[in-house]
Amino acid sequence: FVCVRLDDPDYLPYPWTAAASGTFFLQDLNQQCWTGWHWYWALFYGIPIVALACVALPVGIAALILLNKANLPDPCFKRKHGSLYRIFRPQCAAWGAVVVLQTIVLVGATVFGLALGPYHQTLAMSAVFAVTLWLLMLLRPLKHRQQQHLLASGYAALFATTLAAQSFMPSFDGTTPSIGYCLAMGACILAFNLAYLAYAIVQLKRSLKAEQPVARLVSLLVSVLNKAAPLLPS
Repeated sequence: FVCVRLDDPDYLPYPWTAAASGTFFLQDLNQQCWTGWHWYWALFYGIPIVALACVALPVGIAALILLNKANLPDPCFKRKHGSLYRIFRPQCAAWGAVVVLQTIVLVGATVFGLALGPYHQTLAMSAVFAVTLWLLMLLRPLKHRQQQHLLASGYAALFATTLAAQSFMPSFDGTTPSIGYCLAMGACILAFNLAYLAYAIVQLKRSLKAEQPVARLVSLLVSVLNKAAPLLPS
């Protein structure tokens, strides 16, 4: 679906001033979008895959959790589907669907970055980070306070970084920021991200000390072996 407009080499007298009619497929610039084989490929392959990954997946996760709220504490159900909700509070057990949806939007902004342009691409990412940060602060979906603070701080760092990236771009009237501003803002954002990294390392160190890393590692290894045992040949 990533289609771009190209200059028309036959446009006279100034070929570089005219865009060709229609758009062309980024992976094969000789192929006009939504014509010929691209039409069949997009209709019968692209659209079903997008519907499956971008709609069915988050909806399926949310439906599985919401329709089985009574079964969430059940050991059998937790062993099969616990990775979808184990780290979230019971009231926000379906938060995994939000994580999937957020990932889909970010991937879409990345894939269609060439068509959107750097300004709108960065604006879309900033909006995703801002909305996610707001929801994290409002709902507090994670069970542990340290994880909640760490995740919210990470999204704050991402949001600040994307906002700073927007300020580096030329304005609509062609005005570009000065070198001094770029250096100062870049230094501030670097310091902010380094501070978050240091905070994350400290929190991780505290978590490992509090929860006995060797015992956790053994428990994780046993859990993996239990899951893999039915798959081994008898």
